[in-house]
Amino acid sequence: MHSTYDILKDFAGPLAAIIGAFAASIVALSLGWAQWRIAASQRDIALDKLKFDLFQHRYEVYQAAKEILEYVPFIDDVQKSDSARIRALYIKLDEARFYFPSAICSVLSDIKDRCELFFLHLSMRANANIDNT
Repeated sequence: MHSTYDILKDFAGPLAAIIGAFAASIVALSLGWAQWRIAASQRDIALDKLKFDLFQHRYEVYQAAKEILEYVPFIDDVQKSDSARIRALYIKLDEARFYFPSAICSVLSDIKDRCELFFLHLSMRANANIDNT
């Protein structure tokens, strides 16, 4: 007859292997879960950074539109206007196509077109003869 000790001795090796495998799988699952949480956190951080960067670029375009709308109406002589500043603002408005939908881009393009029309009218006024009715 086998004693309890003999039975335990016979199954001790396989039982230790099963317990070890179970412990290793628990540790592996815990590490995998931790890595998944870290990856999800990094994804969320990257998405937030993308949103912030998009906001910054959109705000720069907004600032350019605001500045050009504040600057251009007070120009009374095309020759005395700061053409480099106006060009820089036009370029910033043109960058809107990367950050805004087409409806907003068309509004910004309309701002640029109206500024150009304003400059055309100013130059026509400057070339007009005062004595000519």
